[in-house]
Amino acid sequence: MDNGSWGSDNLSYFFIIRNNQPKTTLNVNQTNQVNNVTQETLVVSPTREIENTVPLPQETDIAHSFFNLIGEHKPSDAVMMMTPVNTNDDSTKQAWALQFNAFESMSVKSIESSMQEDWTETAHSYKVILNVKMKPEAANVVPMPNYGWDNGENYRWVTLEKVNNKWMIGGIATGP
Repeated sequence: MDNGSWGSDNLSYFFIIRNNQPKTTLNVNQTNQVNNVTQETLVVSPTREIENTVPLPQETDIAHSFFNLIGEHKPSDAVMMMTPVNTNDDSTKQAWALQFNAFESMSVKSIESSMQEDWTETAHSYKVILNVKMKPEAANVVPMPNYGWDNGENYRWVTLEKVNNKWMIGGIATGP
C-alpha cells in the first residue's frame, strides 16, 4: 500500500486541541505504520453552559396531553391528570376511566384561552376543539348516550386548577 492511499484496513485518529491550536489527523494502518499526516487549524468556541432545569409544561400543554392520553387509549393516565376533587375515590376514578375508554379516537384541533377576566392564581379556562369518534357501544350508555359527546367536532371548556403548585384538569364542560 502506498503512503497516500486509503484502504479499508486504515484507522483514523483525530486529535483536537482547543484555542486555535492545530488539528492533526493520523491515518494508521493495522501494522501501526503512519501513512499520511495532515494539519489544519480548527477554531473551537467555548461550550455554552446549560442550566440543569427542565421547563415546566405550559398550561395548554397540560390540556393537550390530557386529551391526547384519552385518544391514545390511556384512560388511567388521563384520570391521574385530574384534580383530587374529581378523583376522590376509586369508584369516581373508575367512572372517569370508563367514560374515557368509550372513545375510539380523539384529537385536539385547537386550544385557546377563555374567560381570562375570570382567571385567578389557581384557575384558568381554555376552549378546546376536539375531533372525536366514539366506540359504537357508547351509543347505548344510559342515561346519556356517548357520554354527551358527538362524533366529529366537539367544543369543550376545560378548567385547569393549580394543586400543590401543579396544573391539573379541574373540569370539563360543554359551555363556558
